Amino acid sequence: GETATAMADGDELIGTYNDGELKLKGPMYVPEAGMSATLDMTAKLEGDDLVGNATWDMYAATVHGTRTE
Repeated sequence: GETATAMADGDELIGTYNDGELKLKGPMYVPEAGMSATLDMTAKLEGDDLVGNATWDMYAATVHGTRTE
């Protein structure tokens, strides 16, 4: 796989992209919650969309991103 990185409001997430699957993990500060915790995300490429799940501390979320031109 290939190394992948992303920035989220100044926080760097590091992971891999392999066979259409993106895995990212790293510290993420959320001002609305007033705290920082590790974000752990896995998403698969489905056409032009990334679809998957993420956890952040005690929270779970569905991830959906669409490629823009």
